[in-house]
Amino acid sequence: MNSSSATTADALTSAATTTATTRTPTTIAVATINNHNHSQQQQQQAKSEYWAHIKGFTAGVCSGVAKLVVGHPFDTVKVRLQTEGYHGKFSGPIDCLVQTAKKEGLPGLYKGALVPLFGWKIYIETNQTINSPLWIIPLLDFFGGMACSFVANPIEQIKSRLQVQYNWDASTQRYKGPFDCMKQLWRNHGIVGFYTGMSGTLWFRSFCSIYIGSYEYFKLKLANWNSSLPSSVINFIAGGSAATVMWICCFPADTVKNRIMSQPDVPKAELKYKGLIDCVKKIYLEEGGMKGFYRGFVPCLLRSFPTNGASFLAWELAMKWLP
Repeated sequence: MNSSSATTADALTSAATTTATTRTPTTIAVATINNHNHSQQQQQQAKSEYWAHIKGFTAGVCSGVAKLVVGHPFDTVKVRLQTEGYHGKFSGPIDCLVQTAKKEGLPGLYKGALVPLFGWKIYIETNQTINSPLWIIPLLDFFGGMACSFVANPIEQIKSRLQVQYNWDASTQRYKGPFDCMKQLWRNHGIVGFYTGMSGTLWFRSFCSIYIGSYEYFKLKLANWNSSLPSSVINFIAGGSAATVMWICCFPADTVKNRIMSQPDVPKAELKYKGLIDCVKKIYLEEGGMKGFYRGFVPCLLRSFPTNGASFLAWELAMKWLP
């Protein structure tokens, strides 16, 4: 055998020896342990993501309950004033509050409250934009508001119909509760009945960009103004301030939306408002111009700061305290 063949044989022998060495039981055991550890890490990551989702959902429920408890009585007064027209049952927000509380008690102020409670999870999704650049948040939330309209319209449809039922006026008693309202809407109109006033909802929800964008803006400015302020105080002030800005801008859209939604179940030809443009035109011409669009604005402003401040505060505290 020549030297070249010997060298080749030695190399092959060395490679075989190395391969045999790398496949010892100890090496195989180490590889198995590494694979097991990697699998455990993947399971722990999946479990962590699952509990993060549960945490976010729970925080959203807390936020919704806080908003409901604090704000729904104000909302009921607002909707009743918005929908009664120029010559209505009430002389103003105080009269509406007193009459409702006197004649219907506390349940009267919470009519329709169960429906939006189940619908409150909007901010959980839009809150994902919180780490985005400030300039892009309004744009993202504009499209988010548009998408939410398809979920929000049926919820607000039922809520507003229940809120304008007066216990002392038999002519307004059409539904026994939210489920009866849903059943009648489905029986009389099908799926279309839940989307009456959709144009008004789209108009109203387009202002989500102002709401969330303003909230993030106020948070940033407050933190820069006084870095020693507790985050809970900043969140409360920013939430209430953002809601005030939004309602000033979107209240006419909310009035039109509620007027269309709260109309009785009669043939279309008998409806007072045939659509968005017709409603805007009639309110403006028959109720003193822009003044007609701002009926119920005072209780709305009184509601916006504590309600939305409380909802954001509840969200932030729940996310902080939950494990």
